[in-house]
Amino acid sequence: MSILPKSLKFRYMLVIASVIVVTALVSIFNAFETIQELSDFYIKTFENSLFDDKRNELRSAIQIAEDTIQTFYQISLKEIVQKEIKQTLKYNSELLIKIIKAYYEEHKDKVPLGVLKKEILRMIRHANYGNSGYFFVLTRRGVLLEHPYHPELVGKNVLNLKDVEGHYFIKKFLELASKKGEGFVQYLWPQPGKSAPEVKLTYITVFKPFNWIIGTGLYPSQYYQELEDRVKKQALNLLKNIRYGRNGIGYFWVMDETGRILMHPIWPELVNKKNKVTQMILQELGGRNSAFVIYKWPKPGEKEPKLKISYVVRFEPWDWIIGTGMYVEDIKSNILILEEKTRRHIQGWIIKSSIISLLIAFLTLIILKRFSERNIFKRLKLLEYRLEDIARGQLTLVSTSPGEDEIGKIEEDINKVAQAFKQIHEELNRVIHALREGHEVSLNLEGLQGEYRTILESLFTFYQELFTAFNLIEKFALSLESGNLEDANSNRMYALPPVFLKIVKRLELAKKNLLNILEEIKEILLKIEEGEFDIEVKTSASGVYGEIIQDLGQILNNFKKILKQIELTSMEVLKGNLNVRIPETDFKGGYKRIAHYLNQIISQLKMHIQSVERLLQKERELLELRELVEEDSTVEESLNRISQILERKFGIKRYAFYEVNSELIKILLPHSGQNRFCKKEVYGSPELCRANRLKKTIIGRSKSWGGECEYFNYELGNYYLCIPFLFEEETRYVLQILTESEEELNSLLGQVKEIKTYLNTILPIVEVKKLLKTLEERSVKDGLTGLYNRHFLNEYILKSSEFSLRYGHTLGILMIDIDFFKKVNDEFGHDVGDKVLKQIADILSSRFRKTDVIVRYGGEEFLVVLHNIEEKKLMQIAEDIRKEVEKASFKTPQGEIKKTISIGVAIFPEDSKDIWEVIKFADIALYHAKKTGRNRVVRFTRALIQTEL
Repeated sequence: MSILPKSLKFRYMLVIASVIVVTALVSIFNAFETIQELSDFYIKTFENSLFDDKRNELRSAIQIAEDTIQTFYQISLKEIVQKEIKQTLKYNSELLIKIIKAYYEEHKDKVPLGVLKKEILRMIRHANYGNSGYFFVLTRRGVLLEHPYHPELVGKNVLNLKDVEGHYFIKKFLELASKKGEGFVQYLWPQPGKSAPEVKLTYITVFKPFNWIIGTGLYPSQYYQELEDRVKKQALNLLKNIRYGRNGIGYFWVMDETGRILMHPIWPELVNKKNKVTQMILQELGGRNSAFVIYKWPKPGEKEPKLKISYVVRFEPWDWIIGTGMYVEDIKSNILILEEKTRRHIQGWIIKSSIISLLIAFLTLIILKRFSERNIFKRLKLLEYRLEDIARGQLTLVSTSPGEDEIGKIEEDINKVAQAFKQIHEELNRVIHALREGHEVSLNLEGLQGEYRTILESLFTFYQELFTAFNLIEKFALSLESGNLEDANSNRMYALPPVFLKIVKRLELAKKNLLNILEEIKEILLKIEEGEFDIEVKTSASGVYGEIIQDLGQILNNFKKILKQIELTSMEVLKGNLNVRIPETDFKGGYKRIAHYLNQIISQLKMHIQSVERLLQKERELLELRELVEEDSTVEESLNRISQILERKFGIKRYAFYEVNSELIKILLPHSGQNRFCKKEVYGSPELCRANRLKKTIIGRSKSWGGECEYFNYELGNYYLCIPFLFEEETRYVLQILTESEEELNSLLGQVKEIKTYLNTILPIVEVKKLLKTLEERSVKDGLTGLYNRHFLNEYILKSSEFSLRYGHTLGILMIDIDFFKKVNDEFGHDVGDKVLKQIADILSSRFRKTDVIVRYGGEEFLVVLHNIEEKKLMQIAEDIRKEVEKASFKTPQGEIKKTISIGVAIFPEDSKDIWEVIKFADIALYHAKKTGRNRVVRFTRALIQTEL
């Protein structure tokens, strides 16, 4: 309940007062904000002018440290390896989703859902890649549906499963799937067959048809961390010895994101410790990449702390914070004095402005109150009294002056309403009186319009309809009395006015006759409802009622006859006798049609059962065919089954089966590839194939219109059929069949649906086998360059080195890096960078022997293993490759550019009997080549190790 009065006057004044006060307060507040902002701006400008020179000097100094660390960071491969692992995980996941989605779309309407889910889980269980790559499946509630290496967890809820650090990584999977539908999660988990947990990077995605979460992960190798730690240590040692400034007193220090000091050249006792200053720096830095921090710290050689400003920057790749600073002692005191003077000035202005605004608001409110009482609220009160009179039924008109304003017009309208109400009241009394007397009356609508006129018109219309209804009721009573029901109606009689009560007597007599016949019918219907049909009609009547009773008896006899025949026929059908028939000649009219329809139903049931038996036989054949194809060990075996089906089952002699992709059309069957029925340009340009382009069956009947397809070789015949097979709305295969005549072609058209059914049973399995083979190949190949990747190198290098030691062969190792490759990505974008990598990879592939192994070792780094080669020949090959890259041109949107490479050379087992150490030596030689000018070939020597250190 509101505590404020409900008076319109009070609320009006309250609103006006509120608007005035709020307006004054907003004005004061805005003015205060403006003055405060100006004051802050001037203070900040003053402070910046004092600090600008020192900040600029610190920025210039810190750039030295950033450039130094950035140079060392380029040696670290962590981001590159992380990116490659993410690309591999995402590629393999997308490939698996494509396979199971194709299988799902093919079988979702043919196989029960439970069986289909089990089959797809089986496919996921066997979809391994590389040495340890596998997939697992989760529901949205955290239930593990499939895991090839932890079957003991399958079927259980693993939502609370956590790694050794206490991270609930399963919850992260579910959260990521709900928000983005895909993504990466890193956590600790042991490799298959091992107990110690390692860092694992997992990619999860959602299989939408079943709302499953499918994941896969890989383990980054330990030596990546070792490489990064070594590079970090070298960078810290170099920063420790750098000095700047006039007297060489400027230095750098490094801390991590927790505030722990990693390096401090002046205060070595602070290393590996946290202090209040480092925590204050972290708080000031927050989420930014750089910040200036003011604090107190003793100068070198002194004990008393002095005011100091430091500039710190984040080096995000290593989670380092690099800082340097200089001492300032007089700036802060000047700023504090200026801030105090400004604060006192603003307080005085606020008090003065508030008093003036409140006085203005009070005077404005008094003026508005006087005006409103005199010109609005007094006249509104008079209107209120007039409306109360009309509500009490006092429709007496009052005199009013012509309306000069809105309230005057309202007074005139109230008089018009009272006049209309009065006229309606008079007409209503006149019509009611006429109804009671039972005579007609005319309607007076003069002066009325709108809804008032509509009310009287509706009343008069109702009066006329009721008057007519009285005559109809009397006729209805007469029809009931005579037994003639043609004019029967269900109007309610006893609610009529007194003048019509004489009709009721006649209705009573009709009612009596009608009740007798209705009682008889009711008794018959109750027995029929209970299933008893051996009944007779007992009641006798005349007129229309007698005819109804007689017809009812005949209906019962006919119904019992047809029902008996249906009962006998149904018993025969239930016994399995579908040759039974109802004699249609024994019946007439609708009963004859019922007998005919039942005979038709039995015939169709017989045909349907025979059709179902044929379909079941065909389904059994297709299921047997599918099991055979799944057991085939190669794609070629599965394709041979297509040949057997076309030749043996359908008797097709001349045909060709093509595989279609975006670049060419390849003939798969017959294996000899001789049945080339199209012109040769089609095989290199798939878009010319009409069936591929239109994605529909092409029928070639003759050459009268130039043929359905202009690229068909009509010298081989005039009648052909090209049937496309689509996967994910793209044509993947085309079956081409040639016939000798148009009759043979028309006959073949009737078999197209069955041919497609058999091939659609085989082709999805062929696709899965091909994709699994591609997945296996790509697990050891780099997706961009087509070269081998690090996973292949890890498997290959140990076996190769053991073979080399056993038979006394050498292995030449070339470590190759593209000079200033980051500049290409920064200036032209990663698309151009990828093209440069691909072109250099093509140059390398063209220069080496088939026995040599080329590996994409990192982002822009390549490693080459050459078998049984002398050192002189190895150096010559490296030099030739360097020169060829130097001569090559690389296209960019801004024109052609030139690039060079640096090469480090090492030999196994000459430099070491540990192959991984030899690879490290080649990397050291590469580093020395880049350090001494780039675009060079450097042979590893032991002296380079000391130089590096």
